[in-house]
Amino acid sequence: MSDLKIQKVSPKDLKIGDLILDVRTNKEVNEKVLAMPFIHEDSATIDIDECIKKYKLDGKKTLNILCLGGKRATEVAEKFIKSGYNNVKVIDGGIIEAEKEGVKVITKK
Repeated sequence: MSDLKIQKVSPKDLKIGDLILDVRTNKEVNEKVLAMPFIHEDSATIDIDECIKKYKLDGKKTLNILCLGGKRATEVAEKFIKSGYNNVKVIDGGIIEAEKEGVKVITKK
């Protein structure tokens, strides 16, 4: 367990226009997604520096990281912080909590 203090954001506090990174697997993303724009990089293969370049992340907007329940998002958030990108938050409880809180989710299957 890391000693980094990762900030969290409640799924119901997300707004259209927020920067969201979904780090679930392709299979998970093909089944269910948040009904708002997001970028997708699998937590198992994400390259933080490549991701920052690819999506032109400059740290001005908070990067909200989503997974199924919060564990993988926290691990990815720690990687961003260790790379010097500190403006990150984990979406508390992941997509499971988002659905419970009534956040619009699109089920594809």
